[in-house]
Amino acid sequence: MPARPGTRDRVLSDTELARILTVAREAGTFGTFVLVLALTGQRRGEIASLHNSWIDQDGKQAITWPKTVTKNKREH
Repeated sequence: MPARPGTRDRVLSDTELARILTVAREAGTFGTFVLVLALTGQRRGEIASLHNSWIDQDGKQAITWPKTVTKNKREH
């Protein structure tokens, strides 16, 4: 078995994140994808598999991923 990669030590600074959010707002569909990633903290694959039915349609402030698509196999 290959060795597992270690944890990452680097995180984006506030300035870097602000710049990414600014550019993403102007970047069309791909920018929207980046915004959702940044604002939810979800994994790329989870956002890519997002279904409209998982979004709270009343307030549109909650997304519930079923356990079938999450890495830890738990509803989130």
